Amino acid sequence: MKTIVKYLLIVNVIFFTTHSFANVFSAVGYEYSSNEFSAQTNKISVNFNSVYVSVGYLIKLSDDITLVPEVSLGKGLGKDEVSGFRYGGDLLGKEEISLDTSVNISTSVQYQTEYPLYTFASIVYSKVDYKGELTKSDLYSDSSFGIAAGMGYNQIKDLDVLLTASSVEKRKSLKLGIRYHF
Repeated sequence: MKTIVKYLLIVNVIFFTTHSFANVFSAVGYEYSSNEFSAQTNKISVNFNSVYVSVGYLIKLSDDITLVPEVSLGKGLGKDEVSGFRYGGDLLGKEEISLDTSVNISTSVQYQTEYPLYTFASIVYSKVDYKGELTKSDLYSDSSFGIAAGMGYNQIKDLDVLLTASSVEKRKSLKLGIRYHF
């Protein structure tokens, strides 16, 4: 898995450093995600809101098909409460869990369906970190591969609106974002 992550990073770096910056974009957005995981002896199901920023590059392969490497960083908003939480063998009752950070590295294939609408499918490497507020601990960290699909709308020059659904292990998310092309 580390080899694949390194490969994705190398591909992104090569494209960012060997192509003009005319096809560079950045994006900001909102993400809603749900996840199930085990921490200590607890099986946890949580839902989070977060914001993200990303940077990427458009590599035109044909008139209709574009390759899009992208790196994004997210930060959780708020907390989710889990009851019946055990930590170190002790029953704490409730624990407030927050999504600390998420990092995504993706490569998408984008298809221009009918202007101004386009669709895309992605391979995603994602790393998420969760924190326990009462225990003051890093509860869970996960990194794995998944898939994403979505659509974009580009009615205004250099500005897209994106809707993306992704699935990485047991983490499911829905993103709404705005992409600005430089």
